[in-house]
Amino acid sequence: MKKSLKISLVVFAVAAIIFFGFVPQMIDKSVNVVTKKPPFPKQKYYDSISFIADLHCDALLWDRNILKKNDHGHVDLPRMIEGNMAMQVFSIVSKTPSGINIESNDDHTDQVALLSFAQLRNPADWFSIKTRALHQCEALHNFANNSDGKFRVITTKQDLQKYIADRKTNHAISAGMLGIEGAHCLEKDLNNLEEFGKAGVRYIGLTHFFDNEWAGSAHGIKKEGLPKKANN
Repeated sequence: MKKSLKISLVVFAVAAIIFFGFVPQMIDKSVNVVTKKPPFPKQKYYDSISFIADLHCDALLWDRNILKKNDHGHVDLPRMIEGNMAMQVFSIVSKTPSGINIESNDDHTDQVALLSFAQLRNPADWFSIKTRALHQCEALHNFANNSDGKFRVITTKQDLQKYIADRKTNHAISAGMLGIEGAHCLEKDLNNLEEFGKAGVRYIGLTHFFDNEWAGSAHGIKKEGLPKKANN
């Protein structure tokens, strides 16, 4: 009996190490594939542009160090600098439904909760959409703090003006801005806007892949858009 228990514990421990240590990274690499490698034929053209900004990436969803060059995903600081990217909008994904598609999705499942668990993120992230979104905001600020001045989070007009001026003489820096995909992370409370504002969020899309309490998504079930009161 004791021997069987020991074997079971060893098998469980090995399975846990494999699952938590390798599965999340395998998923990341499989869904965020880089198909083309440098050098790129239009690099000289991009290098001649004074300010290039990309308005969307989901990098904060993944347990990935964006200060280091990765062989998967399309955003990290070294490649941003190499590609002459001045600014990247980091869009926070806080909840996605299982079987996600562009036609019709409900809000009954939560793949980001499962991913948060698999990545061993803060247990609060497993259950709170708001908390996991705020932790993604915190992660971007931490990257900036650890970047030796090579990366900044833009939160004000003054931040942007200062950054544009600095980048005219130094293209070896880049910046990011925080946005949110889907107002469901407000958890039905407009007072949470202030908290997200303090965290650096500067835009929120009302919906993402499913309907929520604020609006109907084009990819949701009812597809009703804004409620009548909002339209009035």
